[in-house]
Amino acid sequence: MKNNLYKKILFWMHKRHEDGFCEEDLIKEFNLSKDQVNWYLKTFRGNFDESKNLARFLPSRNGKHFCTLTDKGMSRYFEFKKPWHEKTLGKITFLIIGAVITLAVQNFHFFIALLKKYI
Repeated sequence: MKNNLYKKILFWMHKRHEDGFCEEDLIKEFNLSKDQVNWYLKTFRGNFDESKNLARFLPSRNGKHFCTLTDKGMSRYFEFKKPWHEKTLGKITFLIIGAVITLAVQNFHFFIALLKKYI
């Protein structure tokens, strides 16, 4: 359950990465309970060392505090995106290799038939 929520929040944050997002909007979007809010804060912004956090605060705008993904948060996002690309590229590669082998076998038989004809 939390892994699914983790991914959903991470993807939601990534969509709003450029302009930042307000944590209140995140809490409303996912209808987070108090325990889930504590989990979110601990998981995404809970480290004293900001380089280990997945999200950080941006400078205040109009009295509102906005957050954005850190480099570590972006890395985690791409880790979740990566398997889809690997699967897709793996399937495409498998199809190309299969087509190449099929053509090679067909051409080999054609080449042998030509040799027999002229020998």
